[in-house]
Amino acid sequence: MACDITAGRNDSNCLDSLGGIKAIYIANFEKGMFADATFTGEEITAMGADYDVFKYELRGTNNIDEANTKDINAGTSIFEGSGTITLKKQDATTQAQMVLLSKGRPHIIAEGYDGSFRMYGIKNGVDVAVNTASGADMNEFNGYTLTLASKEDNLAYFVAPTLMTNGTFDVQAN
Repeated sequence: MACDITAGRNDSNCLDSLGGIKAIYIANFEKGMFADATFTGEEITAMGADYDVFKYELRGTNNIDEANTKDINAGTSIFEGSGTITLKKQDATTQAQMVLLSKGRPHIIAEGYDGSFRMYGIKNGVDVAVNTASGADMNEFNGYTLTLASKEDNLAYFVAPTLMTNGTFDVQAN
């Protein structure tokens, strides 16, 4: 049967796991963008074309989590992604991008501190709500808070790190 598991897992005695997100890469939504992609299990290992992605470096507490929502009566099992990203300091250039981001539904690749890359919104894109804060005092947060939401039929796929460095995803950094 297609939903039977095929492997187990040993828990490592090493304390070498790292959490957190150090950057996100945003690609404009393109329906069927991954139709020509090569998947090796749960990892994207090749793409049929090259795509621009825009890098946002992060510091502090940022997260993207996924929850499995199942409905036994409907026979469905989906994965809902949610996350919060903070971008410090407001400026006119970033604000223009935030307005566009809030009106689109991009694909988002999250780079973890562990060196992994995960693709969110691969088929349906990611809804992004943008909020601003100026702080009440000089030492309080001034910037943008992005709230991410996605619904997919699979957990976020891993992206082979070579795709981020060989030009398949053409990284546009500021």
